[in-house]
Formats: sequence, C-alpha cells, structure tokens
Amino acid sequence: MSTEMRKNISGKYEQRFGQTAVAMGFITEARLQEALHRQNQEDHSGKAHRLLGAILFDMEWMSSDQIEKVLNTILKNMRLEEAGRGDAQTE
Repeated sequence: MSTEMRKNISGKYEQRFGQTAVAMGFITEARLQEALHRQNQEDHSGKAHRLLGAILFDMEWMSSDQIEKVLNTILKNMRLEEAGRGDAQTE
C-alpha cells in the first residue's frame, strides 16, 4: 500500500479509530494523544506513514484482538450510518 493511500485511509478513519478505542476502554485519552503525536513525528521525519492501530500495537498498548474489535465496531457503525442515509434519501 502506498504512503499516499495510507494517509488517505488514516485521514478518514484515524479519528474514529482513536475515539472508538478510548470509548471501548482499550486505551486512555493520554495514550491516544501520545500515539497521535508519535504518528505526526514519524510523518514529519519522512518515515512511511503508519496507521494508528499499528502504532498502538507496537507500543504494546493494544492487542491485535482489541484492534480488530475497534475496526469491526467502526465498520458496523459506518454501515448503520449508510443505511440511515439511504432511508433519508428515499423519503
């Protein structure tokens, strides 16, 4: 996956991922902020963009199972949002 594609995905879903992980009790707001800071530092130092889940996993703050649960929750919520928009458009 290209760096640009990772940044596009990141920009669209990072906020949801971080907020969802905090809401589910997997990480604290402070750890989220630290991981976002690390992501920003890496981006500005010219390293390849890494998704927030990968950073949290590497820092050993989230397990792969927790990351999967967050992603599944986000996808479920997105489907519900899309279904709601579809209902509103048909009215």
